[in-house]
Amino acid sequence: MASFLIALQILTIFPVPSPKKMELRYIGEGTRYFTLIGLFLGLILAGTAWLALIWLPKITVMAGLTCLLAILAGGSHLDGLMDTADGLGSRREKEKMLEIMKDSRVGAYGVMAACGVFLLKFSLLLSLPAIWQYYLLVLMPAWGRWAISFGACLFPYARPDGLGKPFAQYSGWKEFIIATVIIVIASFSLLSFSALWLILAVMVTVFLLNILIVDRLGGLTGDTYGATCEVAEIVFLTAAVAILN
Repeated sequence: MASFLIALQILTIFPVPSPKKMELRYIGEGTRYFTLIGLFLGLILAGTAWLALIWLPKITVMAGLTCLLAILAGGSHLDGLMDTADGLGSRREKEKMLEIMKDSRVGAYGVMAACGVFLLKFSLLLSLPAIWQYYLLVLMPAWGRWAISFGACLFPYARPDGLGKPFAQYSGWKEFIIATVIIVIASFSLLSFSALWLILAVMVTVFLLNILIVDRLGGLTGDTYGATCEVAEIVFLTAAVAILN
């Protein structure tokens, strides 16, 4: 329960009571619940869409959902995406890129990455097939949080310390398998065998992206976790629009 509460604190803006006994290992162990929390966020999106579409046009609702997901996550994943884009976009040596990513200021690459994600996510949500759209809204945030679990559990951390260090230090195959089983079962339950191609698209893309980041930085960071979350959501929606329409 302590690990779940801490995971909910980290991934959302909801006021969750802190466990009475706090240990760093709870942070890493919480990665097993990331996809479950993603499904919870997805249910909020789907429920909001179902209600809002009664009164508002689809284009307005999908724009609102794009903003709502960023708000529910506290903007942390977008912040990580912008920092990662600034760092990797600088094309400097590893130490300099890591230094740029720690800078609180946002550069041109970061702004372009954030704008691109918002535009892509909005346009893809607007293009979702009506018959599947509520199911896809439920699953999309969960696959984004799966990407964080994947990176944290299976790849090295780039810095000797940092906010994301406990994720990599105290998580492993057990947490990754639990998180993966949860989202795979949910995907096949909602989308039947159509889910297979979406699952493969996200898994392959996230794997290759993490390999690229490790090659450039020597490991992952808390910022790259957020970046892969955003990329995974975009890939999931792109595959859904391409395959299910």
